[in-house]
Amino acid sequence: MLSSAVLQIIAMLCMLIDHVGAYLMNDFWLFRVIGRLAMPLFVFGLAEGFIHTSSRKKYFVRIAICALITEVVLYFLQQNVGYTLWHNILLNFVLAFISLICVEKRNALLIFVPIMAGFAEYLKLDYGWAVIVLAIGFYLTLKYTKKRSVLYFAGIAISLLLTNALLVVIGKTLPQMFAVLAFIPLMFYDGKKGHRLPKWFGYAFYPAHLFLILIIRLLFY
Repeated sequence: MLSSAVLQIIAMLCMLIDHVGAYLMNDFWLFRVIGRLAMPLFVFGLAEGFIHTSSRKKYFVRIAICALITEVVLYFLQQNVGYTLWHNILLNFVLAFISLICVEKRNALLIFVPIMAGFAEYLKLDYGWAVIVLAIGFYLTLKYTKKRSVLYFAGIAISLLLTNALLVVIGKTLPQMFAVLAFIPLMFYDGKKGHRLPKWFGYAFYPAHLFLILIIRLLFY
């Protein structure tokens, strides 16, 4: 069985491998394929955290601050690599968080969900609308099904399949479908926190590892 702490570590390792492949190894395909697992695992963590956090305000602020710091680091990294500028996924998490509040409140607030998805596309945030839709799918599954039940597994699988299949259809490369393999670690999730890393480490890792990759490129490329 896997705790949320283990899922977080798996997601972080997959993200690190993905970015090493992208920025240091000329888009090495195997590393990019492994990296496809990171996004759904992090989005699952967002949905789980949204449900169980003791302070949504603090949780939201931490995500927003980390997103802004990461955006600065990512800008200089992409300039160095020569990539077309795009925005980091944590900015998308901010919109996904707002969307989850709208889904929870229901009623007229649901109108803001497609608006948030539209913003994600307009601003060219990483994975665009898919992060918001996947977060909602995971939230509904976690909120209204019993963990490790047939409905739970079905909700996770359907959320992964639909969002990633649509991403491939509308222009993402075929390797994006490897993201559905995130179902394997999620299948073994036991609903427990486990021995979590320090809270600051989880938030600092995203901008910190990108900064380290930038330093490596500046020194050796």
